[in-house]
Amino acid sequence: MFSPFDLSGLLFTYCESTSTELVVWGDILPSNVGGLRFSPLISSMVKIPIHIKGMIIGLILSDASIIFAHPKVQNSRLTFQQSLIHFKYFWHVYTKLSHYCKSIPYFSNRVLKGKSFYILGLATRSLPCFTELRNLFYLKGIKVIPYQIFELLTPVALAHWICGDGTFSHGGLLLCTDSFTIPECVH
Repeated sequence: MFSPFDLSGLLFTYCESTSTELVVWGDILPSNVGGLRFSPLISSMVKIPIHIKGMIIGLILSDASIIFAHPKVQNSRLTFQQSLIHFKYFWHVYTKLSHYCKSIPYFSNRVLKGKSFYILGLATRSLPCFTELRNLFYLKGIKVIPYQIFELLTPVALAHWICGDGTFSHGGLLLCTDSFTIPECVH
């Protein structure tokens, strides 16, 4: 169904089914860190390739949030934080998402249960593609598991969910789903 073709050194993929969009494909998405503000037209044209979307789905199910920067902004952005001890994983995620970021990661200190932690964080640009994901994963401002989770939960998404909220326990894998309700976890 997909027919790749080369355009100015970048590999694009055109989906022949119902879409007429050109989507940059692969690991060659250039960083937009420090770039100019996107116009509304450019913002509306930014799409998330399927392999990056899987990663983002896994991040949302674990430690990432999709928020509005402030009440007057119409599009949302993805934010993600990790403890400094998980630097390698954080950097892997940042390099994949830097195309959607306007600034470099930030470094901060957080106190949790009386203990101080150093964290790294990133925030993407506010874009319609993140607002679409927010509409799937948030109901009245609360993160939920969407009903179409079986369509969204790819092996890549599951891997990132495990990296964020998974642990090995008693010879098996345990996914921490404390922030979701029991009916959400069951369906």
